[in-house]
This record gives sequence, structure tokens and C-alpha cells, in this order.
Amino acid sequence: MKDPSAGDVHVRVVRDVAAGGLRYKVKVSPAAPTFAAGADHDVVYGSDGRARWLNLVDQNGRDVGIWDGKGNRDPVEVLLPGTATDHALIAVGDTWTFKAPLTWTDPVPTYLAGQRYTSAH
Repeated sequence: MKDPSAGDVHVRVVRDVAAGGLRYKVKVSPAAPTFAAGADHDVVYGSDGRARWLNLVDQNGRDVGIWDGKGNRDPVEVLLPGTATDHALIAVGDTWTFKAPLTWTDPVPTYLAGQRYTSAH
């Protein structure tokens, strides 16, 4: 995703909780994804039963993220908050699309008269 023309990040559920645990595929594509190729990824739950953060890996097994060529990287991470019970309504075929960098429109705040800077990370 160093180049925004690589496209959007698409995440599709390929196995639901009832069938043995939530599993998904990731595809980076400027067009509508087919999800025909690539590895499946399991949602991993910690000892507390809650889903854990995972780096997204694309259909070619590469980390999805922003790479600057100098060794700096900012991987895209995914977390479906909650437990397997919370995820029971997520169905096979559910798909989320995350727009490529620099392709979205920044929201216009309506609660501030001007721009405000914070130390958000």
C-alpha cells in the first residue's frame, strides 16, 4: 500500500463462528475483489476470550501497510472487538472495505470553529 493505486483493502468472512471459528480473507484491489486466491486467516482469541489484534496479510502473504522504503512501516491491523459469542451474527460473505490512503475525504468537524491539534496516535 505504499502506492494508493494498489487499491482498497477488502476483508471478507469465509467461515463463521458456528462452523469452527471466524475466518476471513484479505484482498488489496482497486476493483471489486473476487477473493478466489490467497490464504484464509483465523480470528485469534486471547486467554480472556476476546479477539486479539492481528496484522492484515494480503492475498500474496505480504503485510498490508504503508512502507516508505527506509525500513519504516506502519502495518494495517484488524480487530473485531469482542468474543466469539459477540461475533456469532457475523456471516460468511460479510465484507468490509477500507479505502486506500489519500482516497477518502476528511470529515469536516461541526463542533469546532477551527482546527485543533492533539497527540492522537
